[in-house]
Amino acid sequence: MPKRIVVPADRQGVSGRHARIEQLGESVVVTDLGSSNGTVVHLPAGPLLRLRPGESCVVLPDSIVALGDGIDIAVVAVDARRDGSP
Repeated sequence: MPKRIVVPADRQGVSGRHARIEQLGESVVVTDLGSSNGTVVHLPAGPLLRLRPGESCVVLPDSIVALGDGIDIAVVAVDARRDGSP
């Protein structure tokens, strides 16, 4: 189920609909939704990626998605067996 991340109203550098982060199969995809200040993806071993409006990229575990104004989202791998899944 989708979960909305609520950003405090005092964070002026983050748009109301800034980015979408979704799991598609085994991959996690980040899409910039036309934000004013952009979305930056810090890959664990590689270049810093600044997404243009509407642009998407696949992110790896240990990546950080920076929305701006100090709002960073860590992408972590979760072992499905720990939550009771087969």
